Parts: sequence; structure tokens; C-alpha cells
Amino acid sequence: MKALSPKDLPNSDALKLFELGYSLGRCKDAQEFQRALMAAHDVLPTESFVGGFGEMADGSSFVDIWKTPGLAPFKISGIVADAKYPKEFLRFYISADVLKRDCHFYSCLRTQKPLLWSDLYKKYKQPFDSRTKCGFDSDFASMLFDHNLHYVLRCAPIDLGQRVTNLSLTFRNRKEACQFSGIVEALAPYLHQAILRVYSPSKDKFLQSVPVGLSLREREILKWLIEGKSNWEIGVIFRISERTAKYHVQNLMRKFGATNRYQLVANAFEKQVGGLFH
Repeated sequence: MKALSPKDLPNSDALKLFELGYSLGRCKDAQEFQRALMAAHDVLPTESFVGGFGEMADGSSFVDIWKTPGLAPFKISGIVADAKYPKEFLRFYISADVLKRDCHFYSCLRTQKPLLWSDLYKKYKQPFDSRTKCGFDSDFASMLFDHNLHYVLRCAPIDLGQRVTNLSLTFRNRKEACQFSGIVEALAPYLHQAILRVYSPSKDKFLQSVPVGLSLREREILKWLIEGKSNWEIGVIFRISERTAKYHVQNLMRKFGATNRYQLVANAFEKQVGGLFH
């Protein structure tokens, strides 16, 4: 099943997605964030949603997780949950400290792509190994099956190497989860920034730690990226080669600490660069 991208959506749904990203980029409190989550149901056929956030302890980085055979110090700072997500499952997840034995979470740290739990479970159907971070805790797997959470699409965007959000969306079946994974990928950076902005007590320190200085050309290209233009389209607009356009986009991603175009735009929204979004 081919994953949909924002450009594949009907115009009405594409507009809703754009408005949702804008709302998430603007929301300042929990009420606004919850309203934005409700709007997400107009774009995504999700059964439920849960978002959490946490950070590395003692100044460690997520890179340290892969350097040591044990578990790097990590703590959950908070949970932001849709009312439809099973509360019993969330209580178990937190009280049993399942995060430290959660292969789905560790796998999401390795990629920006959303990952489906049922696919990962088939691949790593073995006891959890703290050295490789692969395999599944049997109690955790049982709880997922008991609460019909087979088709959980999950991603874990990282902010400056120390903070992470955990975004989990449940779908009715594998077909829908795979089909909408591209939309989830596009939306994840906006959800990530909104959760950290609204709920994380240490947000100011992180936002101020990355200086961003843009050239006039980079500002102009960023505006077209917000419009969803490809490197080729940007090249045509500015009468430059596609390779040069790609070079500018890569520079922008580096300056904003982004690993894809969606995260780049979301991070630019977060920093309110040069009045671009007023």
C-alpha cells in the first residue's frame, strides 16, 4: 500500500492539513492543543491518539543509548492523551516503566518514518534485549493485544538530541495505517513542537539555544517550502538548478536542526523566523 503524501489529498483535506499545521504552530496552551487534536480527526481516520514527552537525564544525549550495552538514563516527563486511548494501558505502561523495554520506541529513534507496531512485532518476535534494544516484553505485547492496539503507528521526533515526544496513533487496520503514514510523518513535527511548547517546562532553554541566521535567498526558499514546493519547482522559480535548490534546502535543514522538510517547516514556525508567519 502506497503511503499518501499531503499532495495526494483532495483539496479540501489538504487545506485542513495545512490549517491544522498552522494551528499547532500557533497553539499556546493545553486547550488550544486539544482543539487541534480534535481537528486532526478530520484529516486522519484514527481510533485514538496519545502523545508523551520526556528527556535524557544528567545531560546525556540520545546518541548515548546506542553507545552503551545497558540503558541510557531516560525519564518520561508527561503524557498528553486523547480520551479515547485506553487508560488502563497507559497506567500499566508508566507504572511498569515499559518505555525502557519498548522495542517500538527505540526503533522509532532510529528513523523519522512512522513505524507500525504489528510489522515490528513480526520482525522482532523475541524477548527484549537491552543491548540491541530489539525484541518485546511479553507483558507489554499481551496488553497491546488485549486492548486491540495492533495497528499503532508511532514516531518519536527528537529535539536537539535531548528531548523527545512519543506520538502513537491507532488505526482500524493495517491498510489505513500504511496509507496514512505519510500524512502522519508530515504532521509529526508540528505535534512535536506543540507538545514541547505547551507542556514541557524546559522549552525556553532549548528554543534559545539554536541561533538561526538566514540569507535573503534562504528566506525566500523557506516561503516556497511552506507552500510545499519541490526542489525542482524551487529551481524553476529562482532559475537555478535543482542541485542548487537542494543545497539551499539542506543548509536550511542544518540551521534548523531538521532531518526532513516537514520538520524544517515546523521548526521554522516554532522560531517565528523573520516575521514569515505573521
